Amino acid sequence: MRVIAGISSVLYHITTTASAAQILGSDRFELKPSEGTSVEEDIHPASYYLSTARTISSKYIRANAYPFSTILVLNGRGLAARLPGKAVDYWGPNMRQGGENFESEDRIFSPSPTLPNAHTFITAIHSLLPSGAPSAFQKSALFQLLVATKRRKIPTFWYTDRAAFRLLNTRKSTPLDLTLVSPEKPATRDNSMGYLSAWLALWEMPREVYFRLLALPEKEQRARGLSERMIRCQSMATFYPRDVESFIADLHNAKSTPYGSHGKDREALDRIIAIMRRNKLTPKAFYSAIGDKFRRTA
Repeated sequence: MRVIAGISSVLYHITTTASAAQILGSDRFELKPSEGTSVEEDIHPASYYLSTARTISSKYIRANAYPFSTILVLNGRGLAARLPGKAVDYWGPNMRQGGENFESEDRIFSPSPTLPNAHTFITAIHSLLPSGAPSAFQKSALFQLLVATKRRKIPTFWYTDRAAFRLLNTRKSTPLDLTLVSPEKPATRDNSMGYLSAWLALWEMPREVYFRLLALPEKEQRARGLSERMIRCQSMATFYPRDVESFIADLHNAKSTPYGSHGKDREALDRIIAIMRRNKLTPKAFYSAIGDKFRRTA
């Protein structure tokens, strides 16, 4: 990892169209915590960050320009006036060949997990439409994005041509076909507990309560809040104390999970990060503390 001075006046943030709709709808960016990998923590410890690219030719932009993705063009000067930021070469020169892997990343840092008033930093939106017939979920997300951009009066361009989208070639943008959008929200998914939510519940649940619930029939366990994932995670931490990578993977996966989504893992992520920072715990120490808590004494 190598840090480069400066931050660009124009930045690009690529995400799914559903996430873009949520950013505009909630009017806030959901930032990622630095905890989870040693590289992230070295870049800017104990902070949250927004990852952007300072050029549209960024490898990260090119690699993630899939159908149903959206690029937000951001006011870098406005962001820099609000929060600190710096350019980062995450992979370093050894991982690049002839510059083709250069992500051209600029990161914005914050002590908070969200950045409000997102629309004030967005100068334009470019969205690549789904290939083929969109699903009910995609139709709903496109409708939400359309309404939000109209309300915020943000210039928005729609594409069916992936090459044009990757270059932000507005001459090849197309009017949005309104048969692709729908105000109807798709059926909600089940409310089962996410993996990171299970780790948080294990941290908060007293040991004696856990084992008392574990002795109950499975149906009663679930009714009283002891999920199958909690049991799985407890067993992992107790009997495999060195297998912290599973917990770290759950931390990493939750970084890309939006608030309010299935499993509530993003909400759990913020609470776990707050616990780790307050108690000065690394991910390994948090995982070990759970294993120590539930490990039966001889």
